Amino acid sequence: MILSSLSLAALISACGKTDDPGAAKTAATTTAPVAAVTSTSLVTSTSLVATTTTAPTWPLTAPAAKLPATVTDANGASVTVTSIDRIASLQGDITEILWTLGLGDKIAVVDTTATYPDSMLKSKPNAGFFRTLSAEGLLAQKPTLALVHPGAGPAAVIDALKAAGVPVVVIPELNGTDLLEASKKIKLVGDAVGLSDHAAKLAAQVEADINSAVAEAKAAATTSPVAAYIVPRGTQVFLTGLDSPSNAIIAAAGGTSAAKLLNLKTAAALTPESLIGVQPAFLVSTFTGVAQAGGDAAFLAIAGIAETPAAKSKKLLVFDDSLIQQFGPRTGQAVRQLSAKFQG
Repeated sequence: MILSSLSLAALISACGKTDDPGAAKTAATTTAPVAAVTSTSLVTSTSLVATTTTAPTWPLTAPAAKLPATVTDANGASVTVTSIDRIASLQGDITEILWTLGLGDKIAVVDTTATYPDSMLKSKPNAGFFRTLSAEGLLAQKPTLALVHPGAGPAAVIDALKAAGVPVVVIPELNGTDLLEASKKIKLVGDAVGLSDHAAKLAAQVEADINSAVAEAKAAATTSPVAAYIVPRGTQVFLTGLDSPSNAIIAAAGGTSAAKLLNLKTAAALTPESLIGVQPAFLVSTFTGVAQAGGDAAFLAIAGIAETPAAKSKKLLVFDDSLIQQFGPRTGQAVRQLSAKFQG
């Protein structure tokens, strides 16, 4: 793999979420802008790169927010939001949703799980990995609102934001098996920023696009190849479970996930024996995952992977982390791209 335009450090720090069972426990907590990983940032010599494009009508143009807005967050707290001028967006899918809604200019700081869109993220301060945040770094950005993943922390940092008068809205973790959870997350974020009606329109667009993509994939399917979604994290390698968005996207695209054949409900460490019985025709991962493995060749040489038909034919599909690891505005695109690779 040619790492020409981004540093390996930036790649490794861009950890995802539900499909990241062994995500790094620490990451830099700096406010310096960092480059984000996108599917057009790297060129690979052996993997089948899944390109991504923004829907032509996105980002939308956001109307004036209806503030104050009071919402009940994932922790059951009632939070009143009075300003969205400077949003601390502390999870990749939240950041992508805010941008798609047309609020990219309102995002004051992001975390390393934000990988899309690259054009916006290059100009945004980065607070580091969302589980290892720094109160000082975040408060230096003068946020008027923080939208955070339930696992954001440490807890003392979240408490410091609240003590400083920053409304903190914990957005529920909805990733799982239903692709239409993407529209639910969009509505939740929209409610928190005083744009419920606007977000409902985007959610309807996304839902229609997902339904269309799934129907197209079903019509195009002549086979249902086995695909294994693999997540290298440091010295560990994981095979994701049926609770991960990636495997739901694989199924919607007409594939059969290795997790389904193994009845693997949650992520588990990959062992040499894990894939012997299922013999996947495709391997699916992300730019971050492949980089942590040491590149294409090293990824394909991992014990348990090297013996598969997919590795022998070098059928490694590499995606932008946020496209394949979570449900969001581009989930329909992910389904279409996987379907094309499976049937092509």
